[in-house]
Amino acid sequence: MKLVSSFILGGLHVMPHKCRSRAPLNPVLGETYQAHKKDGCKIYLEQTSHHPPNSNFLMYGPNKSFEIIGFAETIAKMTGLNSIKGYREGKSIIKFKDGTLMTWLCPEM
Repeated sequence: MKLVSSFILGGLHVMPHKCRSRAPLNPVLGETYQAHKKDGCKIYLEQTSHHPPNSNFLMYGPNKSFEIIGFAETIAKMTGLNSIKGYREGKSIIKFKDGTLMTWLCPEM
């Protein structure tokens, strides 16, 4: 539980309103990304909706020790005359080799 909580909280410092945009700036429907890391992790992402922007993801840990699946929708709202609040909504599920499942929602900052 401590490791999963640390993993979730560790990613909160990378919020959409703090990220600098890099190409592709406007991912299109069906665009994919794959990565195979040196430690054995495999990551797969796909843009499944353009408006609103939704992404689905799948990640396998080294030796398939865990699997994370989920989706995220990026949301931007006007919060005043000259300000925008950006955040993600979505659900993630982590499944461990022993069958344990944990589910969480993207926290709003």
